[in-house]
Amino acid sequence: MRARLAALLVLLLAGCGATDDAQDLARDARDGLREQQEQFERTIDEQRDRLRDSVDEVRARIEAVLGDLERAVPKAERTDPEVRAQGRTEPGTIEAYLTQVLQNVMGYGPFDAGVRMLFWTGASMIVAPIAGVLSERYGARSFMAAGLALQAGALAWFAVVTTTDVTFGQIVVPFIMAGTGMALVFAPSASALLSVVTPAQAGQASGTNNAIREVGGVFGVAVLATIFSHSGALTSSQAFIDGVVPALWVGASVVALGAVVALLLPRGKAAPAVAPGPQIAEPVAA
Repeated sequence: MRARLAALLVLLLAGCGATDDAQDLARDARDGLREQQEQFERTIDEQRDRLRDSVDEVRARIEAVLGDLERAVPKAERTDPEVRAQGRTEPGTIEAYLTQVLQNVMGYGPFDAGVRMLFWTGASMIVAPIAGVLSERYGARSFMAAGLALQAGALAWFAVVTTTDVTFGQIVVPFIMAGTGMALVFAPSASALLSVVTPAQAGQASGTNNAIREVGGVFGVAVLATIFSHSGALTSSQAFIDGVVPALWVGASVVALGAVVALLLPRGKAAPAVAPGPQIAEPVAA
């Protein structure tokens, strides 16, 4: 009887020791995972800082190029005292041009023009979440091509109907088309980009995507402003329209080319589900 009790006591002591070893292993595993997570976050921060520095450098170079263009291209309307006194500056993006059309050509105030621009931005807000979900299921290529085609059609529509006597009823449909097309491009493009990289590269991919978008926007503003300056001016409604219409045609052509390029991209697939990592069970103390 005593021998059996001694053997049972030995087994209990051995079990307690094994439990302590399991707890130590689990603690070491948690510490290792925490260190890996901290190292990953430090890597992401370093990549973000590098991208920010690269974007700042590109912006500085672009500003230098724009300065050279401003000195090379005559812009008499910028030095006109009457125009400068009115505080009017040349718009750069398509949305800014159309806002100026609503105010300077159609006669709406700033608030009324902003409310009417909601047809553009509101369509983007409604369509973007839907486009993001559907692109993950069916692939992003067709959505991106359709969105760019809608934007190109909307800009061409604007270029055709924009005159000094244009009415809002003539441009409300292309407003909705442009907003829908924008949503069909932005959400699926981000989804497509993140679906082809590993989770560890998601931060780098997202930062690169944002940097490229910013650089493209800077170049777009520079090109459209140059075209506007060459063909039009801010001295009258007709002079403004003379500059806006060529800029709209150029924008429509570039976006249409983007739609063709989107069709040439390989058909995207939904991102595969990431298998969960090994679970470390917490040992139960004896």
